[in-house]
Amino acid sequence: ALNGGGFVILTLWQTTGKLFDDNSILGYHISKIIERVIFMPPVSHPFKKGALIVLMNYEDHAPPHVHVKYQGDVRSYRLEIRTREWLQPGQELPSALKKMVEAWVEAHEAELLEQWDNAINHHSVVIVG
Repeated sequence: ALNGGGFVILTLWQTTGKLFDDNSILGYHISKIIERVIFMPPVSHPFKKGALIVLMNYEDHAPPHVHVKYQGDVRSYRLEIRTREWLQPGQELPSALKKMVEAWVEAHEAELLEQWDNAINHHSVVIVG
């Protein structure tokens, strides 16, 4: 439930520019929680008219991997960056989408590993590619 809520809050935050008064200590801490813990920021531009996007979770577990949001599901599809092996448990993406994500991760491996380091060190994650 937190990840879904984070996407809603992020959308609101991006739309309004900010959620809280910049001078508010509570606002500062809540915005940092929203920014770094609750949601998974995208590391790709949307594929297939927004049906699929590659995300990276802050404070995630090893090995370095990305999450693939497909049809609203962000928990089932996880791909290890270095080996491009799909982590279990998980569901199968359609074959064409699976190959597309694997090729994209392979092409951007160095950038994704840099973003992984940023995420685990509490630095901003940016879109690559």
